[in-house]
Amino acid sequence: RRKAEQIVLDLAEKVDDLAAGGSGGAGVVARGGSAVSGGGRSNDTVRALVALGYGETEAMAAVREVGPQSDVAATVRAALGVLSR
Repeated sequence: RRKAEQIVLDLAEKVDDLAAGGSGGAGVVARGGSAVSGGGRSNDTVRALVALGYGETEAMAAVREVGPQSDVAATVRAALGVLSR
C-alpha cells in the first residue's frame, strides 16, 4: 500500500509539472466520458486513483468529498484517506 501511495504521489507531481506547462482544462472529461467538476486537477486525481485500481465512480466520489486541495498530490492523499475508510 505504501508503495502504491508513493507511486501516486510521484505521478501527481509529474502531472502538476505538465499542468504548469499550460494544458489547463477546466471541465476536462475523464475516461469513460464523465465530466469531473473542478477542472484538470480533479480529473488528474481521478485518473491517478483509477490507475491504482479504484473504480472511476468511487474515485470521483472521493475527490468530490475531499474538495479542492493545494495540488494534485494533496488531493490524491486526501482521497486515499477517504477510500481507505
